[in-house]
This record gives sequence, C-alpha cells and structure tokens, in this order.
Amino acid sequence: MKYVFSKHALEQMFNRSIQEANVIETMVNPDDIINEEENQFIHQKTFQNKVGLDNYMIRVFINGNNDPGLIKTLYLTTKLNKYLK
Repeated sequence: MKYVFSKHALEQMFNRSIQEANVIETMVNPDDIINEEENQFIHQKTFQNKVGLDNYMIRVFINGNNDPGLIKTLYLTTKLNKYLK
C-alpha cells in the first residue's frame, strides 16, 4: 500500500527531528501493526540507538480509508515498555 503524509505528520517529523527514512522503515517493516478501529492503524518499530543513548520507537498513525493511505501523525518515544506486548 502507498502512503502520503498529512501536513501535521510532516510538521511532527520536523519538530521532533524524526528522519523520513526511519518513518518509511517503520511503514515498510514494522515490528507491530495495531488495528485501532476500522481502517485506522498504528505501525510501530523499535530502533537501536548509538552507544550510551536510549533505544527508541517510532509510532505512525495511518488512516487506511484513504487511497493512498494517509499518515495522520507520528511520534518518537523512549518509553518502550508502554507499547511493547
């Protein structure tokens, strides 16, 4: 499935210094996909950070009702235990 970024998602990438390559990696090869409600998904992926820094997770929220799918928002977190199953 193809995706497009909402204006809000692009702003979040810029404001939170999230690399587009990591967002694409999260979309293409997620660790987990959560189905929130009808055609609303969260792709999440954990990334290994450099020595001395916390690992982090990127969470991408998608509206699958659109074609292509709309990336509504995204964020980066280091609170991995909150989101890992």
